Amino acid sequence: MLQTGKESPPDEESYDLVVGMLLQMDQIDAALKYIDLTLKSGYMLSMPVFRECVRGCVNKGKRDTLVSIINKCKVHDSYHRYLDRGLENFARCSLM
Repeated sequence: MLQTGKESPPDEESYDLVVGMLLQMDQIDAALKYIDLTLKSGYMLSMPVFRECVRGCVNKGKRDTLVSIINKCKVHDSYHRYLDRGLENFARCSLM
């Protein structure tokens, strides 16, 4: 995905697809690498991918990593409401 050349760089949907697939395959460390690249590229994670990332980090005991990702997301102004809503939804799902 990250090969360089005459092709255009990955877009938000491409990152989202790759991260989502890695999280579904339980490859959390590889997914975290692409999440970092996504955020550094100025893109946002979709709500389903963000929710899966939270779930994966919690299940793997990577809470410090999750805090780091959330803090990186907070750099984007549009993420504030997005994160609050996502974490509230995740908390509701976790309590069920």
